[in-house]
Amino acid sequence: MRKETEKLIDYWFRTRKGKIVVGQKPNPPLVAWFCAKAVERSLPRGKWRDGAAITADGALFYWASLELFDGVNRFRKALGMSVLFGMAASKVWNHRNRGSKADSCKHS
Repeated sequence: MRKETEKLIDYWFRTRKGKIVVGQKPNPPLVAWFCAKAVERSLPRGKWRDGAAITADGALFYWASLELFDGVNRFRKALGMSVLFGMAASKVWNHRNRGSKADSCKHS
C-alpha cells in the first residue's frame, strides 16, 4: 500500500527536477486576479466594476493557461485545466440564467 501511495504522489506532485510541489508563491497573474476581484467587489454596478471584472477574468484565464501548459507537475496542470473548465462552465451557466430571466420578463 505504501509503495502505491508513493507512486501516486510521484505521479501527481513530483516535478521534472525531482521536487514535490503542491503550492507555489503566487505569480503576477494570480496577484492581478486577486486585486482586480477585490476592486470589482468594492465598486457599485457600472463601467468601472465591469472593467475590473473583465480584468479579473483575463488574469485568471492567463494564470490557468500558464498552469495548464507550463505547470511544474501534473497536479498544477490539472489545476489549470480545472480552473479553465470552471470559468467556462460559470460563463455558460450565468449566460443561460440571464437569458431565462430576460425571457420571463418579456412574457410578463
